[in-house]
Amino acid sequence: QGRGLDDISSRITARVSSSGCLADIPEDLDEFSALLLQDGCGDDGVFDLHDGCVEALAEAAGAGWRLGVLSINWCPQLIDYVLLGPLRDRGAAGRQGDDAVPVWSNR
Repeated sequence: QGRGLDDISSRITARVSSSGCLADIPEDLDEFSALLLQDGCGDDGVFDLHDGCVEALAEAAGAGWRLGVLSINWCPQLIDYVLLGPLRDRGAAGRQGDDAVPVWSNR
């Protein structure tokens, strides 16, 4: 069981992960971004966060809060593309791949 997950979340995450349905999603953020744009998903607001979300999280991180992401619906690459990338742009999420913001999700 993943740290921070309850039993139901752990079972769902394990089931999706073991199915392999997310296996062909590129790990490289540039390749993932290109895939989204190729399919027309990354440029029309499909993955927009609520206004002020990134700013509020960046401010919390700047105030010393430890951030983490728990997601049943999004894979790590999508979380990185939509949330962690903008947080990194504001200096609030470390560097890509350094686990400064832990992510628990389907793989």
